[in-house]
Amino acid sequence: IHSALANRIIANALAANLVQEFAGYTSMKREVKLGDSTIDFELIFGSRDDATIEKRVLIEVKSVTLATDESTCQGRRAVFPDCVSERAARHANCLTDHQIKCNSFMDINAPVTETVLLFLIHRHDCSSFSASNYDIDNAKALHQAYEHGVKRLPYHIRLDPFKDKEQRIEWLGKVPFVDIIGEGEVDVEALEAVKVKKKRANKISST
Repeated sequence: IHSALANRIIANALAANLVQEFAGYTSMKREVKLGDSTIDFELIFGSRDDATIEKRVLIEVKSVTLATDESTCQGRRAVFPDCVSERAARHANCLTDHQIKCNSFMDINAPVTETVLLFLIHRHDCSSFSASNYDIDNAKALHQAYEHGVKRLPYHIRLDPFKDKEQRIEWLGKVPFVDIIGEGEVDVEALEAVKVKKKRANKISST
């Protein structure tokens, strides 16, 4: 599924106030530069009369298609990414750095800034979401993001290509985010060791 589809779905969901955390925004901007990265959406909350900005929300959307079976027999879990993704970790770190900077800004008259990682799960058979253990750097980045106030919002949808165009996408709402680092589901040291071994093997094979 092309990642651009996720952005179109989220843009429509935001416009329809389906993302409950950000209902009632004043204006939306797409493709906003933030440091060396480009973030998918900027939402502005404020007065339409005097253009006063009360809150600024920066949202990076990630498209999720992979799922795994949970050992707890509670159903399937959507996971992201499905392979090592330096770009995913970079976006998470970019939002974290920006949130830290905003948190340290002491001007009480400045607008509130919120940063968000919104995961759009393109499947209806999952009861939870987490970072995948395929990419330990991304899992660590998502944990650190939460520690510094970045919101992590997994929403899922049902896709039915056999329905009429207007009914192919059903918005199902949020699922719980499971922090595999914070909840100790993974052995970080062991995964780090595996990563080092892979890098060494790749280096040897390329020489």
